[in-house]
Amino acid sequence: MIAKMMNKKAIIIGSGFGGIASALRLNKLGFKVTLVERLDTLGGRARVFQKEGYRHDAGPTVITAPFLFEELYEIYDKKLSDYDFYNFLSEAFPQVSNLFEIRNLTPGNVSLEMSINHEHLRPGNTISGPTMFLLADVSFYLSILSKIGPESLAVTTNCSIDFLRKPSEKNLYSENRILKIGKSLCVGDVLIYSVDLKDPVAHASLPYSIPPKKSF
Repeated sequence: MIAKMMNKKAIIIGSGFGGIASALRLNKLGFKVTLVERLDTLGGRARVFQKEGYRHDAGPTVITAPFLFEELYEIYDKKLSDYDFYNFLSEAFPQVSNLFEIRNLTPGNVSLEMSINHEHLRPGNTISGPTMFLLADVSFYLSILSKIGPESLAVTTNCSIDFLRKPSEKNLYSENRILKIGKSLCVGDVLIYSVDLKDPVAHASLPYSIPPKKSF
């Protein structure tokens, strides 16, 4: 039956829970799937969006049937728990896990928002350089994991940051770009924004070392 479906095409309107789930299941059956969405981000009721400096949930914040999502991962021989970045951070790096919220997540770009308070300010009431480095480092690290899976021993080998303009005193967020990823090295960059400013306040370039896969 699957062989007969290899040349089939499907168009799905809407990228909510049902649309994404249908697309994944049809793709597994061999369909070439086109997912159409009128908004600029996927997710439907699961979408998170920004408006006038505030973040809003488009729908419910609690999922009462997580096993339905687990099924979708299982048909691709993956585990949902491997992509639970909140739990991963709290277990591997508890010292920083409470500073961040995921703003947007796509393969290769885990955009984080960092809560800013007086501890992150330097004289002159501007956000310190180490604070922006922390955001760039953690967000790019998670962006790599979105491609390779959980790996606590992936490490920064270098980081160069250009401070482009003074940030405001409000929260910061990141946008990441992976330029090259191989078996042992990943290179990319991160743009850092203040939530109430249009232009980026800093740009970071980071190479990351990826440990070799263990063989048993």
